[in-house]
Amino acid sequence: TTPPRGPGRHSLGAIVGSYKSATTRLVNRNLGTPGRPLWQRNFFEHVVRDADSLLHIAEYIVTNPLRWDLDPENPASCRADSDDWPLTDR
Repeated sequence: TTPPRGPGRHSLGAIVGSYKSATTRLVNRNLGTPGRPLWQRNFFEHVVRDADSLLHIAEYIVTNPLRWDLDPENPASCRADSDDWPLTDR
């Protein structure tokens, strides 16, 4: 028998998936954009193991929006086609 795919019932992954699905339907209904993706497909999971890890994650969360102008996925980014962006697959 093949094991089930995806998050287990009542797991954090299932809860997050349900939230993302519901909010996507609501946003798309309100904007008249049925089927349009809203959420980033993958995400980075990390277990917080100590105070230093928590501080590092908190700093990332606070400073990440400040880097949006540099993100090649930002349609308004002046650097969207730049080879200077360190995380591109080019």
